[in-house]
Amino acid sequence: MTDPKQAPASYLRSTSDQVAFWVLWVLLLLPAIVLLMMVIGSVGGLILIPLLAQLGIHGMALKWFLDLSKPTSKALLMLLGGTGVLYFLAFSGCVIMLFTA
Repeated sequence: MTDPKQAPASYLRSTSDQVAFWVLWVLLLLPAIVLLMMVIGSVGGLILIPLLAQLGIHGMALKWFLDLSKPTSKALLMLLGGTGVLYFLAFSGCVIMLFTA
C-alpha cells in the first residue's frame, strides 16, 4: 500500500506538457528580446534590471521543468506567475510615473 501524502520520486512529462511549456517559454521570451534591444540601444541603464529579472525567471522555470522531481505545474506557475508579476510591476511603475509627474 502506498502513502498518498508521499510525493513521487519522478514526474513524467507528457507531450502536451512539453509543448505547452516550450510554447509559453518562447512566447514569453519575446519581450525579453525587445528589452535586450532596448538595453543595447540605450547602453545599459535601468532597463537592464527587468531584462535580468526576465532572464532569471525563464532560467528558473527551465531548471524546474528539466528537473523531473518537480511537477510540471510548478515550472508553469513560475513561468506565468513570475512573468505576470514582472509585467504588473513594470506597468504599475509606468502608471505611477505618469500620474505623479
